[in-house]
Amino acid sequence: MIKKYLRKHKHRVYVRALLNELRWDTINTTISASTTGWTDGVTKHLENNGRLIRKYERRLRWLKF
Repeated sequence: MIKKYLRKHKHRVYVRALLNELRWDTINTTISASTTGWTDGVTKHLENNGRLIRKYERRLRWLKF
């Protein structure tokens, strides 16, 4: 029982850290793209980050149970 709780807790910590990293990457990419110019690669990168953020937020909600 405790082993399962600890495993779930570690996974929650990992997912939160990953979400924070993705959010900061999105902010930094947006700032740098606004100064240097928007390209198709930057747009695609931001779309992929958005999808990953949605995916891991969903996973975090499931981990609450």
